[in-house]
Amino acid sequence: MSKFDTAPAKTGDTFARHNPKYLKMFYGTDQVTPFWVADMDLPIADPIKEALQYVADRGQFAYEFNSEGVLGAISGWFDRRHGLRLKPESFVPLPGVLTAISLLIRELSDDGDGVLMQMPA
Repeated sequence: MSKFDTAPAKTGDTFARHNPKYLKMFYGTDQVTPFWVADMDLPIADPIKEALQYVADRGQFAYEFNSEGVLGAISGWFDRRHGLRLKPESFVPLPGVLTAISLLIRELSDDGDGVLMQMPA
């Protein structure tokens, strides 16, 4: 049996999608099944649970970025999926999507150029 064949147990009313009161408030009825991307009814993979447990047990919470691991994983995915060999050392890590968009606009456009931004951005 696949992990996709079994949904995790509903663990209470703190999740909006499982709470009839919230569903009624949001949709006017509790007779709906919201399919929200952030609230997937799939079990969490063991490596993810282990990584979260490691961070919780470590007792330190801060912004961090394992650039070698992340950029190596991205590079490997593009190679396996598309045969595109990217060098992790050529990547430019940025602190967020909006920072990256701003940088690209400044680098790829000139003063007075029009820039189209599609929503939601």
